[in-house]
This record gives sequence, C-alpha cells and structure tokens, in this order.
Amino acid sequence: MTNSRGFKAAFLCFGIFLRNDAFTQAANDIFLPRESRNYSESYSNIVAQAVKSGECYPAQLDQLGNWGGVAHGFQLSIRASTNVFIAGHPIQVAVILRNTTTNALPINDFSGRENIFFMEDGTGRVFHELFNPGGGGGINYLPAKQQIRHEYDLSSRFWLEPGMFKIRAQQTVFELPITNRANCVCDLRSAALSITIITNK
Repeated sequence: MTNSRGFKAAFLCFGIFLRNDAFTQAANDIFLPRESRNYSESYSNIVAQAVKSGECYPAQLDQLGNWGGVAHGFQLSIRASTNVFIAGHPIQVAVILRNTTTNALPINDFSGRENIFFMEDGTGRVFHELFNPGGGGGINYLPAKQQIRHEYDLSSRFWLEPGMFKIRAQQTVFELPITNRANCVCDLRSAALSITIITNK
C-alpha cells in the first residue's frame, strides 16, 4: 500500500512538472499582445489566451500571418479574416508590429498605427496610401517579445474594382543606436496578403 501511494505521489509530481515545463515552453515561444495586457489577470491566463491565438506564434508557425523579414529586431504582419471581399464593402485587415528580441525596443508613438499600404493589382501596377492616426510622434518602447495589433478598413482609401490584389504594409522603425530622429528607417515591410474583390450580386 505504501509503495502504491508513493508511486501515485511521484506520478502526480511528474505530471505537474510536465505541465509546468510545457507552460514555460509555451510562454517562451509566443509573443504577448501589448494592447490587451490586463494587470488584473494572472500571467498564466494571459499566456493561455495567447497560446490559443495563432497570430502570437513565431512567424514560421503562423501560416496566415504574411510576416515579413526581421529588421532592427522588428517584424511586421498583415492579415485578414477572409481573402474574398465584395466591391464597395469594407476591406478589414489587421497589422501587427512585433518585437522579436529579448530587449525592449524604441518605437515611434505612431508605430503599430501609422502604416503605408502598398496595393498591387493583377497587371503589376502598384499604388499606395498612408494611414496616419495623427497626434503623438514621441519615442516609446515595445517590451521584449510583445506585439501591437491594429485594424484598418482599406476601402476608405482604396477604391478597388473586382479583381485580384496583393497588399503589403510598411512601417517606420528606429535603427539603434538612436542619435537623432534621422535614424528612422522605412524598410520594415510585411509579406504580401493576397485578396480577391468580387462583384456584389
């Protein structure tokens, strides 16, 4: 009986160890959403919610993210809940700015909100529009392994006829070390999100 109880206790402890190890691994692999931080929530709940979201995983595991390459520690994604939109209706997309490093990185107050969207049509013609929220402009910081998500309705600037398009987002990020505001570089881009505009029947 004693051996049986001892075995059960050891098995339980091993199970707890595995769960804790899995939790630690999950916390290390994901990127927490900065704008949804709620300090009344436990850290474990925040991690658990992020684990359920595909967009919080590394770029290679987020197949719908259209993540661009890493530049100065940042990475940019553009995504949509659908790839088919009706002409004349909203074109909702989300852009995520991610800090891929283990250190806080300086960002402009516009970062995550101010984007240039490049639209390429089926003929290869590219046109772009700046979405500027206005205000701000100072230097802030994005904590290590966190990301900022903002949504946009592209139909407010782009009047698209039925057809196929590729959309990329671009943001301004700082190149370290920051000596003056001229250190800003505009080379952080997402990969392309392919969409189709159809007629409204």
